[in-house]
Amino acid sequence: MMLDTNALSAWADADAALLRVLPTDRLWHLPVVALGEFLFGICRSRERPKRERWIEAVKATCVLTVVDGDTAGHYANIREELRAAATPIPENDIWIAALCRQHQRLEAALEEQVKTWKRLPLVQAFMCFRGLALINAVTWVAEIGDFSRFDHPSQLMAFIGITPSESSSGQRRQQGAITKTGNAACRRAIIEAAWQYRLPARVTPIIRARHHGQSKDLTDIAWKAQVRLCGRFRSLVAARKKTVVALTAVARELVGFLWAAARVVDGKPVPARPTPPASTPTPRRRAASKTPAARPSSKAAKRYVLNPHRRFSKAPH
Repeated sequence: MMLDTNALSAWADADAALLRVLPTDRLWHLPVVALGEFLFGICRSRERPKRERWIEAVKATCVLTVVDGDTAGHYANIREELRAAATPIPENDIWIAALCRQHQRLEAALEEQVKTWKRLPLVQAFMCFRGLALINAVTWVAEIGDFSRFDHPSQLMAFIGITPSESSSGQRRQQGAITKTGNAACRRAIIEAAWQYRLPARVTPIIRARHHGQSKDLTDIAWKAQVRLCGRFRSLVAARKKTVVALTAVARELVGFLWAAARVVDGKPVPARPTPPASTPTPRRRAASKTPAARPSSKAAKRYVLNPHRRFSKAPH
């Protein structure tokens, strides 16, 4: 989905009408032309620092669509069509329309080529998940290749560099930011997909159409991922975790669900998570008395008697 300047401004203002129609299960594309117009519009705004922080967060969730030679060709064709129809529009809108036409043709060509790909069942299985449309699903299947080489989902998480870094020595253990040492394309795609789990879990008509023809095991895994990850994001945000930290944790768990879906497609059983052994209740120790124990002494204890009538004479110098 391509965002123009008006949609970007309405999104920044939290327009309820836009949020109702804005799909949460598709990849958002942000044209550089619309980004430039938005940044120009907030140059003299009183809320410029707030808007700049917001647009930086949006850029992390969208694909920044740039202009290239093919876009210029579409721009010329659209401008000629508008001139012939005598319906001129602003220059920036023509560039955004050219990017939309280019993106639609590329996605259509990709969808046509995927139909004859031998990994199509795995792509369709990944598209059952929320946030993984055609492009993200194809990216994961093409970049990872054979999922059977990962015996555990933690190995796949480490492969794309989404596990926390660690600096431990002896009894001290310290974890930091994610390593970012793996496949960058898969890491970017899974982070983009994790943004879709901010909203409550639900099966939209688009996702329901993707579930058509898939096995019940795959749809159950996809629904379990929605329930788990949507609740996980809300709990982390309620614990005052940063939004980026919560999304990274959600993306890391989503990798585990994708690994399970790949095993289902390959006809391999998904190992159940081991349940921790039930801990036997240990008897509580009696709290130690705060009163210090009396020290044994060979001498008799002194006895003090209060005598308020006793008078003390002044000692001579």
